Amino acid sequence: VAAVGNDGGFFYRPGESKAPDEFTRDGVRIPRSYGLMSYAGLKSFLYMNVSKDDPRVQSAFRWVRDNYTLDENRNIGADGLYYYYLTMAKALTLYGEPVVKTSDGVSHVWAKELSDKLISLQDAEGSWSNKQSKRWMEEDAVMVSAYAIRTLTLCHEELKKQGK
Repeated sequence: VAAVGNDGGFFYRPGESKAPDEFTRDGVRIPRSYGLMSYAGLKSFLYMNVSKDDPRVQSAFRWVRDNYTLDENRNIGADGLYYYYLTMAKALTLYGEPVVKTSDGVSHVWAKELSDKLISLQDAEGSWSNKQSKRWMEEDAVMVSAYAIRTLTLCHEELKKQGK
């Protein structure tokens, strides 16, 4: 038996999450939301021109505020980390807020923080690859470098809009 969570986040498809499931005290399985899919869900709403005032968008952005991190693909660790960064940048660019104020009250200039994080992860020869996880082929430096460069481009464009 599976139930649907109500944290505002997203998972892969109905009844299936790539993150470990959660369970209620009664043993009911709840597929767990995770970073990549939650940003993809937010991005999808915005691509469909769903208003930022819509409860679904507000709920998804609340998930972002509650789970904002650059340390992992929230709830699945290093798996898909660079695609997570790219999807995060796309979603936050579309959302149009240069600062994410997390539920703990900390303000994050996400484009600056994400740029700094990616630059810190760049290999000595100039490429990127996921050293912690091979899931979804992220050990492939060509693919991951493409993700990183596109993410940095989005961050640069965002910071340019802000005059930084």
